[in-house]
Amino acid sequence: MSSKILKKVGSMSVAVMISRVLGLVRDIIFTAFFGVSYLADAFNYAYRIPNFLRLLFGEGALAAAFIPLYGEVEQAEGRKVQIRFGLSLLTFLSLLLLIFSFVGIAFAPYLVKIIAPGLEENTVLLTVKLTKILMPYLFLIGVASMLIAILNYHDYFFWPALSAAFFNLGTIVVIVGFVYWIGGDSIEKVSAYSWGIVVGGVLQLLVNFPFMRKVGYRFRLVWETKNLDKVWRRFLPGIMGMGVRQINVYVDLFLASFLVVGSASSLSYSYRLMQLALGVLGVPIWSASLPVFSKLVAKNDDAELQKTFSNVLILSGFLMIPITALMVSLGREYITILFARGAFDATAVGMTYSPFIFYSLALFFFCFNHVLVSLFYAHGDTKSPVKVMIVALLSNVGLNIWFMQYFGATGLAMASMCSAILQSVILFWWVKRRFEFLSFPKLELLKILLAGIATWILIRYLNIYFVVSEGFWYLLLKFALLGIGGVLVFLMMAYLLRVEQFMRFVQRRAKKSIS
Repeated sequence: MSSKILKKVGSMSVAVMISRVLGLVRDIIFTAFFGVSYLADAFNYAYRIPNFLRLLFGEGALAAAFIPLYGEVEQAEGRKVQIRFGLSLLTFLSLLLLIFSFVGIAFAPYLVKIIAPGLEENTVLLTVKLTKILMPYLFLIGVASMLIAILNYHDYFFWPALSAAFFNLGTIVVIVGFVYWIGGDSIEKVSAYSWGIVVGGVLQLLVNFPFMRKVGYRFRLVWETKNLDKVWRRFLPGIMGMGVRQINVYVDLFLASFLVVGSASSLSYSYRLMQLALGVLGVPIWSASLPVFSKLVAKNDDAELQKTFSNVLILSGFLMIPITALMVSLGREYITILFARGAFDATAVGMTYSPFIFYSLALFFFCFNHVLVSLFYAHGDTKSPVKVMIVALLSNVGLNIWFMQYFGATGLAMASMCSAILQSVILFWWVKRRFEFLSFPKLELLKILLAGIATWILIRYLNIYFVVSEGFWYLLLKFALLGIGGVLVFLMMAYLLRVEQFMRFVQRRAKKSIS
């Protein structure tokens, strides 16, 4: 099972990498057009409203409540009943998301006032307009996300993960086509970009349909309540937990509306750049973990669950910690290379860089928390993570208010980092208490941390010998040389420290080369 989950993570990572590269192109186009202006602030607030509801109903709490039960139904009643169960949930979800979309359009002015009361009037008016355009995205991406969760359970990982590439491609084609063929002022361009999001959502939904047919789905409305009551019982506490997690992000944006113009944009850009690494390497890990954990729990295979859980944590550290070292060391170069063009000037780079550092430092903890929460969800326990997340939320709010007074938008990112660390500590303690048969690979994680620190020290030291220059090609060469050097040092340290999973990989490769 450990090798299986590694293959699934690898397959998803390739697809996610392609999707994220296109997403990065989309972000580069956006930043070049809108920088850290009120236009960018308006879009970021408008986009967050449907995205928040999508994370709750599409791929967050509902998927976490549904997938373990979905596996139980297959074990107890077979594939045919399982598919009817899936169709009944999709029927209800589609109706619910349609209702939310229409309500969001009707009450857009009030939603904007709630999430961003500190915005200036012109930003408020534009945010309301963009919110109305973007609300159908809630339905499209919410249903697509549930299809992806079902396909992941049935061991389809590559193409469902790649479907996000079609979302990004649709957005890029619409905005570039609009600018090239029609033109228009800045408000019309940001409106066209919002329509591109909706078009991308349509494409992402449609791409998953052929694979659902391969699983055995023939789409039709199924109004059955069998097993759904169990989903809702797990979903309600789960939605509180997922809501708490998303509220952390929205608290940051809410408070950013009271800071200088561009604070919300810089915070969103830095968060998205952190999410680029988390999406490529972290999302495949916990997306593959939940269905695998769920299957093992359904079979009562504690020994294999322990082995898989340990390997997942080691893999998380092995991927997240060196990336953190690289991002912290080369963050300014990273932002400048990607975004410093058009409306995104040196001031915008500086505003984005500071919060980016603290989001990067929280990278491993974000991934670690998702894996631990997936373990609770696989056991049908959606209540325990809620309690932990509420503590993390309260700490985040308090730290936000404190830090923003002294550090502005950077203080909001600092608070998110502290909150993520606190959540990890509590979840670690709770897992040890709740699942006594599980043990943490503490020694292996410590070895990986030491290798990561060595990587950071080396890059910081070598950076002294590069001259100060903001030229694009010079920065790109510097970033590539130091990045490759950092990765090589990390791998060398992992070998010298005998990191278990890395040594097994090296031994397998050696055996293959000999044979």
